[in-house]
Amino acid sequence: AHEAGVIDTYPIEPFERAVQLANEHALLTQQVNARLNLATAFLDRGNIERANHWLASARALTHQPSTELSHWATEIEARIASLEGDHEHALSRYDYLSVTGQALSLPATTWRAETRRASVLAQTGRIDDAILAHARAESALDDTLIRVPLADGRETLVAAHRHAMREHLTLLLQSDRRADALALIAREQRRSLKLIHVAAQFDALAPAQRAAWDILQSEYRAARSTLARSLSEGWMLAADEFEQLERSAQREQARLLGLLDRGAALLNDSRGSEADESADTPDAPTLAAWRGRDAWHVLFREHGQVAHVTTHCDMERAVDRAQCVLAAASPMLGEPAAIDLLVDHDLASVDWHALRIKDRHLIDLGTVRYRSGLAPAREVQPTPGLAVLVADPTGNLRAARKEALGVQKALKARGGWTPQMLTGAGAGAQQVIASVEQAALFHYAGHAVFGDGVGWGSELSLAQDTRMTVGDVLTLRNAPAVVVLSGCETALNQGD
Repeated sequence: AHEAGVIDTYPIEPFERAVQLANEHALLTQQVNARLNLATAFLDRGNIERANHWLASARALTHQPSTELSHWATEIEARIASLEGDHEHALSRYDYLSVTGQALSLPATTWRAETRRASVLAQTGRIDDAILAHARAESALDDTLIRVPLADGRETLVAAHRHAMREHLTLLLQSDRRADALALIAREQRRSLKLIHVAAQFDALAPAQRAAWDILQSEYRAARSTLARSLSEGWMLAADEFEQLERSAQREQARLLGLLDRGAALLNDSRGSEADESADTPDAPTLAAWRGRDAWHVLFREHGQVAHVTTHCDMERAVDRAQCVLAAASPMLGEPAAIDLLVDHDLASVDWHALRIKDRHLIDLGTVRYRSGLAPAREVQPTPGLAVLVADPTGNLRAARKEALGVQKALKARGGWTPQMLTGAGAGAQQVIASVEQAALFHYAGHAVFGDGVGWGSELSLAQDTRMTVGDVLTLRNAPAVVVLSGCETALNQGD
């Protein structure tokens, strides 16, 4: 919560009480945990002396803490060194954490180490090195999408990382690396979607595949624990001894990654291509609006050139912030026939196409595409001219059937289309999804629900009490080029 900016400071008093309770009632691991929490709280307040005291107290309890507690203690040590001006010692501690995280296939550890190291490097004016450290952190974060087991905090890490991404973006733009900044935004845009994609694939595993996955994960965790024990004293080794340990750890790391890759294969390579969809439309004008460290950054790419402006839009309402950002972008925009949008999570609920620009609405300039950042699926080629029409799948919307018949008649009259009508009991999830994967056009007329306040829980109601969810859409092997959703709540983009 602190790193994500939800709270400003760590509370001291509850952690002091926690140490007292741990001394009286808790296991040794919990006693170490409580002391490290208190050290972190004092460090956050800038009280280096008290932070050092509680770090030493935690380390005095045991010479072989768990991997997580050992990493935490080392990170506190590095942060103290940085605050004391001993930047080289801080960087060496972060190097150790990054190497250990890679060896143990713990992307979260590597990510934290590299983002902390980037901060130290930026403070000392080594901006290019800081950008490289951020890039390594981004790679570690991408690894969490498939390599980190679902129960190991993958979603929490992804949700909490955005402050580091904003630092990375700010450094890139300070260095006038605009194209790299735009690529970073596209990468961030697709990450949350890919996370849902992998989760949906996992949920779809057959029982035998799930059992194989569990076996691989158990073997992986056992091997990781063994390697962790050998690395637990690494922070005390001399440089040449640590290099030898590192080489041995790299060999074991390769075996660990092999186990996880075998598990990933069960998900039908759901990790997918790292290329984003811009590769298919390199000349499409692209407008990106993203919050940086201290300001909003607006980038516009057209004909291979990227323009950039910054603006301060601190309005309370998201739509007012978006209008402010678009006003800053106005001088960069010509008369594009189409424009791709990449917008910060904070502004994702805004209907950008309806915002005012140059005395018109944005959509008046041409087609507005909300970029997902995902590469287009290519496993299944749509049947040319196939139009799947789903009408009244729940059997209580007579007008929906009439609507679909009208669409069917219009498509036949237009020529070049082969309508496939799915209605009533014949429009269950299995039939609809299989047909939609083959379609060039999908028209849905029925009940729809906007879910969980932001849309990820949204679904289309289908026959036999089944439904088509966001996860189903993200795991389609092919998505139709044209989609029409005719139903309640299909035009909403925010819960209120």
